[in-house]
Amino acid sequence: MARSKWPLVLSLLLLLWIQIKDLGLSMIQAAADGKAMTAQFSEVFGSMEADAADKLGAISDETTILENRMKAVSRRLRHSQRPVGWILPSHWT
Repeated sequence: MARSKWPLVLSLLLLLWIQIKDLGLSMIQAAADGKAMTAQFSEVFGSMEADAADKLGAISDETTILENRMKAVSRRLRHSQRPVGWILPSHWT
């Protein structure tokens, strides 16, 4: 007796659907993370955002490090050191 191939086909279709769904969710999460990082960068640097972005762009060009990777690090550094006043002179805050 020949076995039907439909269970195998349906299993493969289900697996494909799950993979596509997971990919879509990952893309949505990545977009949300990117928007959150941009918003946090703006919040941390405030009125100095344009100057900070220009300096990060210049460093990125010289070092071949992606600017978004440096934004995340600089945001964390600035945010964690702000209470002790290490990063910026007092007249800038």
